[in-house]
Amino acid sequence: MSTFSAVATCRQQYTALRDWAHQEAVYRAALAAFNHNSKKTAGDKPPREPQRPSQPAQSCPSSSAFGIPVSALSPAAAGSS
Repeated sequence: MSTFSAVATCRQQYTALRDWAHQEAVYRAALAAFNHNSKKTAGDKPPREPQRPSQPAQSCPSSSAFGIPVSALSPAAAGSS
C-alpha cells in the first residue's frame, strides 16, 4: 500500500468514526426523549442505533493530524451539545 493510499484510508476511517459519533449522539438524545415521553407510541421510537465503524488502524496517526479532534470520535453525553 502506498503512503498516499494509507493516509487516505486513515482519513476515511477517522471521518467515518466522527460521523458515527455524531449520529450516535443524535440517536441517544432521541431515545432519551422517547423514554421520557409519557404519551409515546411505537411510531415515535427513534430508528435503530447506528452501527459503529471499525477503529482506525494502529498505524494511523492521531485524528488531529486530519483536523478531527479526539473528542469528536466519541458520542457526546446526553444533554451536552
